[in-house]
Amino acid sequence: MKILIVDDEIEITEIIEFLVQDKFILKTETILACSGNAAIKVLEKMKDIDICICDHNMPDGMGTEVLNYLKKENSKTKFVLCSTVTPIDKPKEYPSQSIYYSIQKPDIESGVDKLVKLVEKEMKPMAKSTKDEFIPVSVQVLSLMDMLPADIFIRMSDNKFIKCL
Repeated sequence: MKILIVDDEIEITEIIEFLVQDKFILKTETILACSGNAAIKVLEKMKDIDICICDHNMPDGMGTEVLNYLKKENSKTKFVLCSTVTPIDKPKEYPSQSIYYSIQKPDIESGVDKLVKLVEKEMKPMAKSTKDEFIPVSVQVLSLMDMLPADIFIRMSDNKFIKCL
């Protein structure tokens, strides 16, 4: 997973980078940008960025410019606003359907925790579907298993099982 972190305060980008690297279970590559315009240059070169964590108020290109670039390019990159400004404060600039998540400064650690949970929750159905497989078993094989010192269960769904007698 590639995450672009955008803030004009280098200390903030380093804190977010540390938290992302520490909390994400998935292997993450972080890219740092110090302004909205620098972030747009990165996004132009790297089309495979999964998440952009971006501040709102920066002197060389605002967070709204980064979001507008992503929308214009129909990018799959998810936009996370990390600012004292919330999407509720500026609904025209940050429409709710365009924002993946919002981290409220100064509580960055809690916001990154919730972002990690959100991403992992989205990843679980994909991981689960790759693990679930259909395995055909003939009745004759099941009949041979009655000598085993354990019960045999067939999973019908997540919460439903059939016990073979």
